[in-house]
Amino acid sequence: MLQAFLREHANENQNFAEATIDIAVPNWGGAYASELSRQWRDVIQREVPAASLDEGSEEIRCPYPDVAKLIVTVRNRSFHNLSGQKNLDLFRLMGSDPLFGILMPHFLQWTAYVFLDFARWQISSLRL
Repeated sequence: MLQAFLREHANENQNFAEATIDIAVPNWGGAYASELSRQWRDVIQREVPAASLDEGSEEIRCPYPDVAKLIVTVRNRSFHNLSGQKNLDLFRLMGSDPLFGILMPHFLQWTAYVFLDFARWQISSLRL
């Protein structure tokens, strides 16, 4: 139901369709950011091409309609470690805390925004 809502909401709401989640990568020139950038391109961007690294602004950028897929992909590539698929190497990223410390505040903000719009959508669909 959430995916259906996101597609419909993006079609009906230009602001949502054009909004992006912009996640600053700290210490862009440092070793951690370099490793994160490499793994992001090799692992995450293969499954969610819209979740790109913008080297000019030193950010991960993803359109709002694609963030749900990004959240699921990051979770799956971090913790499921399915054989035959490329996964994030959390050892090289110093564990999950640094990665999710960067991502989670933005994912939670997006979730709150979408939850409110989803609730409005559900309520409006009940009106006769």
